[in-house]
Amino acid sequence: MTKTMQNSSASLVLLELPVVGWKPAFCREDEETWALAPDYPINARSALAMKGTSVDDDGVLPALGRELQAAPAALLQELAPPFSLVWSSKRTGQTFVQTDGLGQSQLFEFQDGRLWALSNKILAFRALGVALEPESEQWAVRATLGWFPLEMTGYRRIRFLEPGTQLHLDSNGLTRTRHDVLSTWVRSSALSSRRRPRPRTGEDRRLRLEGSQLQRGASHGRRDV
Repeated sequence: MTKTMQNSSASLVLLELPVVGWKPAFCREDEETWALAPDYPINARSALAMKGTSVDDDGVLPALGRELQAAPAALLQELAPPFSLVWSSKRTGQTFVQTDGLGQSQLFEFQDGRLWALSNKILAFRALGVALEPESEQWAVRATLGWFPLEMTGYRRIRFLEPGTQLHLDSNGLTRTRHDVLSTWVRSSALSSRRRPRPRTGEDRRLRLEGSQLQRGASHGRRDV
C-alpha cells in the first residue's frame, strides 16, 4: 500500500508492506497530528504512560510525536531501540523526524544544492533522480572494519542520521538537535551495578586459594614469545 502526504514543509511517500502477525498500524493520525513509524516503537504506549499520557493503540504514534516534540531527551531514555518516527502538525504544517537513542533504526539523509531527502532505503533516492555515487574511501573503511562507522554510508552526499537526532522542517528550512541518551544509559547501568560487597565466607576463601594456585601453575607453564 502506498500513501502520500504533503504540507507546507515536506512531501512524503510511504510504501507500506504487510507484516504477518503484526497488528499496530505504522501510520496513524488524530485531530492534531499525523504520524508514521518506519520502525515501530514497541514500548511507546508504556513510555507515554510513565510520563502521564494515556492513549489507546490508535493514538500512540500521534501522541508520541507530540511528546517527543515537547520533551525529547526525557522520553528518549524510556523508548527501546530500534524505532524511528515522522510526524507533522496539522495546524502549523511543521514536520519532525526522530531517531532512537542507539541509531538502530537506520535513516539516510541526502543533500545537495537543490534537494534534501530522507529515506530508510538508500535505493529509494533513485526515484528522485539521485545518482548513487560510491565513495571509494568509505568502502575501503568498510572492507577493513566490516561496517560503515560514524555517518558513512558508502555514497557521496548521503549520510547516516545520527542516534538521538530530531529534525524540524518548516517553511523556513531545516533545523536539527541531538540528544545523547546513550551516555545516560551507560551511567545508569554503571551505578546500578555498584552493589555493596557481600560478606566473604569460607567457601569464598577456598575458591580464591584454588584460583591463585591455578594462576601460579599457569604462569610457570607459559612461554613469552
